Amino acid sequence: MAKLRAGSPRLLDVLINIATVLGCIAMLFVSNEVGLAIGGGLFFMVGLWSLLFPDGPLKWASTAYPAIDPIDDRLWWISRLIGACFMIISLILITALV
Repeated sequence: MAKLRAGSPRLLDVLINIATVLGCIAMLFVSNEVGLAIGGGLFFMVGLWSLLFPDGPLKWASTAYPAIDPIDDRLWWISRLIGACFMIISLILITALV
């Protein structure tokens, strides 16, 4: 069984990436209502992920901006704020559908 190295992604990070790609592809082929529901679900999933694991989105951002250090605890509030905004957006989307 392969062990995860220090630089390798967590299983949850890989699942988030796969779900995001599959959700975006699925939104191309479904109706508007279902697409909004999928989009709201994706926003909620990524928002919850960034609230629980703030270093994950910071790793995404560090690929574009190498100066960002995902391990730095002082930056985690930014990731959690963005996650909370994503969750609020998803709740607005879902309530608009109901």
